[in-house]
Amino acid sequence: MKKIIILIALIVVSAVTFGSTYSDGTYRGNFIDRDSNSIGEVQVNVQFDLENDIVKKASMRMLNFKGQNYMKDSKLEKEKDKYIAALNHLVGKNLKDTMPDLYTPENIPMAGATVRGGKIRSAIQDGLNRGVYRLPKN
Repeated sequence: MKKIIILIALIVVSAVTFGSTYSDGTYRGNFIDRDSNSIGEVQVNVQFDLENDIVKKASMRMLNFKGQNYMKDSKLEKEKDKYIAALNHLVGKNLKDTMPDLYTPENIPMAGATVRGGKIRSAIQDGLNRGVYRLPKN
């Protein structure tokens, strides 16, 4: 009887250890902060696809700060590209393993210290907390 219980426990532990943490699909998330007028502004909006916890695709849907749209303003294109580089750093990697890299964006190629990686990380976490936006296509 003890052997059966131990065997069942090992099977359960193995399933939990090797299973995905997050459901496969497309996720969307935001980082929203308020300005001096206490009006909330969506500063970062991301979309990313997960398959077995691997980021397959990621895109920056919105990047704003103090009313400036980094996605449309050509003067801010270099800064926008740094944020996109930080987000794309996650593509092809296990999300859980690479999320901490966003705490030190200066170590991410093409990103740099001016990138507020915490905003990207927060938007990703928001998407995970909301759950799957769209199920994967079969």
